[in-house]
This record gives sequence, C-alpha cells and structure tokens, in this order.
Amino acid sequence: MAYYLAKHKLTRFENEYGCRIDLFANAEGVTPEAVWMRLKHFGSPYQRRLNPTTYELKYARTCYEIAEEQGVHPLTIQTYERKHKNAFYEPLWKRTPTQPKQHWREAVQTGKYWHQQSPWLHPLHPEYDRWRSGSMFPEEYVGGSKLSTEQIETLMSNNGWKKYV
Repeated sequence: MAYYLAKHKLTRFENEYGCRIDLFANAEGVTPEAVWMRLKHFGSPYQRRLNPTTYELKYARTCYEIAEEQGVHPLTIQTYERKHKNAFYEPLWKRTPTQPKQHWREAVQTGKYWHQQSPWLHPLHPEYDRWRSGSMFPEEYVGGSKLSTEQIETLMSNNGWKKYV
C-alpha cells in the first residue's frame, strides 16, 4: 500500500480524468483495455455504446430501469413496446403474483438468462443530465416515467443492481 503514497508521474488518463484507469475500469466492471477502446471509438470513457437503445431514445431509461419501476420482467416491457408501442402500458387486469418475491430479478442480475445492460452514458458524462431529461433527442422522446432519475437510481441500487451500487 505504501507504493500508492509515493509520487509518480501522472498518466495521460489521470491528467485528463482525475483517476487511475485501473480503478475506473474496476468500478465499471470492465478491463482497462475496454476503457481505452471507449476513448478510441467514442472520445470519452463515460460513453458505453455508440448509439442509445430504443428505450433510451424514447424514455431516457434502460429496459431494466423501466422493468424495475413497473415491477415486471424486462421481457414483459419488450412485449408492451412491441404490441402497444408503449413500455409503460397498463393492462386492464393485473395478475396477482403467485410468489411474494420477484424471483426473476436474481436471474436477470446474474445474467443467467438475460444479458445485463448498462445505461448508454455514465453519470459523469457531460451530457448525462440532458439525456435523462429527454432534451437530447426531443423528436424521439416520449417519456412516461413517474419517477425522477435519482429515484430510479436509488430503486436500482436498493434492488442490488451492480452498476448502481
């Protein structure tokens, strides 16, 4: 641990972003090489993909965030979007759950049956607040969420989603 306290020459990444690349990569759950590829392709380590998904364009939320907010499986959200063109569709009848605990959440979070999805932009990205408010893509933005960004992030971290903890 003493070698961290010794002065060292700052790397290009440390100069520009204020932290070491290996610590940033560990926090993101990726390798340092993946962070370098983000820099190469997107110009910022805070942008995770080239383009946002359909849900991120229309609702400024990921499919997982909408599923957590609605309390249903992400496949249900995709079905609502496909059939009704609205991920926040409310069916006329609600089925009473047979189990008190939503058992699908652990399988989705571990990636057993479903790939995990991180939001398109990292919260430290300069355009993050603009994207979450819906003003980045006004022609595609539909909205529909009743919760604020902070409430969604708190909900996700309380339910154990790694990217929000």
